[in-house]
Amino acid sequence: MVRREGSMGRFEQMQVFVRIVESGSISRAAAQLFQTKSAVSKTLSGLEAELGVKLLARTTRTQKLTDSGQLFYQQAKNLLPGVEALYSDVAEASAEAKGKIRISAPLSFGIAHLSAPLKDFMLQHPKVELEIIYDDGRADLVEDGFDLAIRIGNLTDSQLQARRLCAIGFTLCASPEYIANNTAIKTMQDLAHHPFLKYSSMSSGRYTWTTEAGETATVNLPTRFVANNGDALLHMAEQGLGITAVPNFIGYQALKAGRLVPILPHVSMHSEHAYAVYPQSQYLPRRTRLFIDHLVTCFAGEPYWEQF
Repeated sequence: MVRREGSMGRFEQMQVFVRIVESGSISRAAAQLFQTKSAVSKTLSGLEAELGVKLLARTTRTQKLTDSGQLFYQQAKNLLPGVEALYSDVAEASAEAKGKIRISAPLSFGIAHLSAPLKDFMLQHPKVELEIIYDDGRADLVEDGFDLAIRIGNLTDSQLQARRLCAIGFTLCASPEYIANNTAIKTMQDLAHHPFLKYSSMSSGRYTWTTEAGETATVNLPTRFVANNGDALLHMAEQGLGITAVPNFIGYQALKAGRLVPILPHVSMHSEHAYAVYPQSQYLPRRTRLFIDHLVTCFAGEPYWEQF
């Protein structure tokens, strides 16, 4: 079919259509593409007219792929990464990295430990713009228009690719005042008699660990305070309100200064990892690949927050 002069190219049409489908609406697609809603709607209408079929069944509130739309979406989704890679690799082979990277990161980790890597990257690549959203919730990268996210803990989304950044250790701790004024804690089972300050992401107050004999044991921790942020738990523990298990990237300074004291340090606490994650179906521009490589380099080796 002959392309009309001045019309949007088929490659761009496919990009817009895939973004409409994956973002869930024309409005969200327009915001993510930095286009007007009318421009995105016109592109979709033009694509449907050129193909001679309806791709989306739309109402004022919902949109649903037609059979033709489902076929076109799957084929376009498979084709676009290769085309984008070709254009990007050729264009960027000898060019300076530029453009925008939109990042989602956990609040406490991001503010405390990403500032230096972000600064260094921006100095190395002055034409790259970074936008970072600090939020302890797990954003939908495609729907919310993120290029990548920093995630801590288990990765449950099979649609994401991941690069491991570093280990995240935890320490069971309380304030010196709390330890001095309450019943001694000599075993994990003793924790059942002490108020616990816990993350809201913990499904219950039950804590499971592996004993020195390699056996699994569980204790019920009586919850007194629940928060969705580690700094909040840290501050409550420093004030003597109970026991908590905080990530070392949050608690290391309080532990070094003696404002918090480790409890049962001989017991091996669970550990997690921090990752840079991105949609596996999405081609990574060179600027994003460089940024992820930069993070991996910055966090290589034992993190400084584990050295206390």
